[in-house]
Amino acid sequence: MKYNLPNLMYENDLYFITIEEVKKAIAANDFEMLMNLYYLFYTRDLKIAEGVDKRRDGILSLNYKIENSNPFIEKFLEDFNIKRFIKQISDAIYYGFAVVDVAYEIKNNYLYPKPKKIPPLALKYDELSEEFYFIEKNTTKQIYLKDLQDKIIFYNHTGSEKIHNENLAYKIIFYAILKHTTITLNMQYFDSLAIPPLIVKGGGDDEEKVKELLAQLANLKSNSFGIFPDNISIDSLKVSNQADFLGLINYFDNLIAHYLTGQGTAADGTKQGSYALSKTTNERLKEKIKADAEFIEEEVTKFLNKIIKINTNYSPVKFEFIFENEVNKKELSQVIKTLNDAGYEVDEEYISSTLKIPVKKKTLTQENNSFLALNSEIKKRVPEKSSDFLGHRPLSYQEDQLINTDLSDVKNELNKVYKILENCSSFEEALSKIEKFDNPKMEKALESIIFANSLLGRLEDDGVPAKSDKDFEG
Repeated sequence: MKYNLPNLMYENDLYFITIEEVKKAIAANDFEMLMNLYYLFYTRDLKIAEGVDKRRDGILSLNYKIENSNPFIEKFLEDFNIKRFIKQISDAIYYGFAVVDVAYEIKNNYLYPKPKKIPPLALKYDELSEEFYFIEKNTTKQIYLKDLQDKIIFYNHTGSEKIHNENLAYKIIFYAILKHTTITLNMQYFDSLAIPPLIVKGGGDDEEKVKELLAQLANLKSNSFGIFPDNISIDSLKVSNQADFLGLINYFDNLIAHYLTGQGTAADGTKQGSYALSKTTNERLKEKIKADAEFIEEEVTKFLNKIIKINTNYSPVKFEFIFENEVNKKELSQVIKTLNDAGYEVDEEYISSTLKIPVKKKTLTQENNSFLALNSEIKKRVPEKSSDFLGHRPLSYQEDQLINTDLSDVKNELNKVYKILENCSSFEEALSKIEKFDNPKMEKALESIIFANSLLGRLEDDGVPAKSDKDFEG
């Protein structure tokens, strides 16, 4: 088993880059210097690393399926860690590209790939020829990417020739530079001065005394002192306090997080906010993960089909991530109950998979599941006069509400729901429309039905029979 690329020359032990080097990298639009800058920010800035890892981990947490699968690919995926391969090419989310060298070994009479990730810093770019290349370690030999395209995997996530200007890292680099420049200059300021700039009032016209005064001022530190004449007034320049400094750093962090993960900010510029803000942030992160995943799907599909072509005559397959829509279980349960009570049957397998709860359908007649049937039954069993049902005794508040509730409009209100559901082709569509259905009159009617039915059941359980006026005559 032999890989296609030798040991490559690159520098991955970066600890710092000066502000001058940063300016030069941006001004020259130098591929190698920008990649060094991207690498340094990712390895040193926890806010950037957190955002990038959220998007990468989001993809790695997804399940997947294979369309047009075959026995070979099923066996292959049992032995091959496809998630590890996805992680290897997921560097492209941040850097804009990923390089993976592939060697092969014989396993079960088939050629199995052994991918090896190549560090992003190993890739170089020739501005004159506009070609990507590598440099062999301890030599000056250049190995051009175009000569290896059928042997290694070069995944361009941006789809652009100017990868270093179109990748995710480039989008946040200016905020990151401002943030770290602010921190660096602030540290240099306190290292060199330890006190704010000084303002001196007085001094006179004596040149020698002025020089002596300046010398003492220049040597002032937090652990030093100076002796000045009575007519000299010294004050310090007012500078921003620590809260302002940290607020600025937090502002840059929020901008970086907003672009990386879609994290929203509250009105005061902080990440604190309402539940709606948190929900919106999560939705935007999911959208970004889905967008990344759809591009990676194509690369994984190409990889699998290449393995199939090398080993078998099976037709190509398609790799797809599975995006599961999270639902509000409480809301969905209420909708399922409403649909069941209205006479619609919801597939129990769908309920189990969606709610993640094992369910088993009860044996119930459609009449018992229908709101219309329930309404009819209540009308039969609740006569016009309270005495026909409860007898001659003082009525409680609940009983009085039951007797005086007008249920004649329930059928009309339910028919509105039926008309909505009749035009739905799936349960998801029905769920979406019912969630938007707002009818206070309908809600009040349903509450009355549920209350009436509950009370009737309790009266029966307590052994209270329905009575008429004749039972109390004489």
